[in-house]
Amino acid sequence: MKTLVALALLGTLAATAAAPLPIIPQPVAVQPGEGAFAFSATTAIRHDRKLAAEAKLFADDLSKLTGTPTTTVTKELRIFLESEILLELDPAADLPPSGYRLEITAKTVRIIGKDAAGAYYGTRSVLQLLPAGKLENDTAHLPATTIT
Repeated sequence: MKTLVALALLGTLAATAAAPLPIIPQPVAVQPGEGAFAFSATTAIRHDRKLAAEAKLFADDLSKLTGTPTTTVTKELRIFLESEILLELDPAADLPPSGYRLEITAKTVRIIGKDAAGAYYGTRSVLQLLPAGKLENDTAHLPATTIT
């Protein structure tokens, strides 16, 4: 019985280790979710006002993938966005300085930075999850996951 449990545990660990996310540096923790977020040229960035520079840089990088300008709006603007990436600051978050939490669900992508550097690093992780070069078929799917 102990042998079966040990083999099952080793199999689980091997499966987990075999498919790490393509993010450098590797995240501290990764919790897989269900589904995927459909990123497209219509995906916009809703950001904390204090993260305007990080949002603009991120939008410029995303525009290179889509071939069209990426819309950015501050969180205070209550306009409807069909598809959005939320860029937030939370100095009280249980994260180290420059840390971030990336939450990807089927409906949204949320990047929470402990500070502006953390928010920036979170945007870099999203870019690493997207395909290099231009999007094929105008859509890329980001696996649902929570990363810290």
